[in-house]
Amino acid sequence: MEVIRLDSVSLWRRTQEEFSYDLKKTLLSIIEGKYRQPAKKLVLNNINLVVNKGEKIGIIGANGSGKSTLLKIISGILRPTTGNVRVRGQVAPLIELGAGFDPDISVMDNILLYGV
Repeated sequence: MEVIRLDSVSLWRRTQEEFSYDLKKTLLSIIEGKYRQPAKKLVLNNINLVVNKGEKIGIIGANGSGKSTLLKIISGILRPTTGNVRVRGQVAPLIELGAGFDPDISVMDNILLYGV
C-alpha cells in the first residue's frame, strides 16, 4: 500500500538574496522606480516518488541539492509549484526541529528516539 506518492512535483522558489529584502527596502525601490520582480530558481524538477508501507528510504545528495526542500514538500511545510503530493497518514517533520541522528544506534531506534 502506498503511503507517500509524488507525481511530477516541481518547485520554483525565490533566490536566497531575495529572502533578505524587507518591506522598507521593497517600498523604497518601488518609489524610486527601481523595483524588480524577485528572481526565482527551479529547486525541484519533475520528482516522481512512491514509498510503500513498511519501506525505509534515505535521501542523499550534495549541499543545495534539494533534500530538505523535498522533505518539506512531503511533510506539507511547502506546497509544490506543480505536481501532486499524496500522503496517507501523518508525517512528523523532524527536519524543522534540527534533530540529529546517533550513528551508534539503528535507524529505527533513531526514529523512535527523536520522534518521541
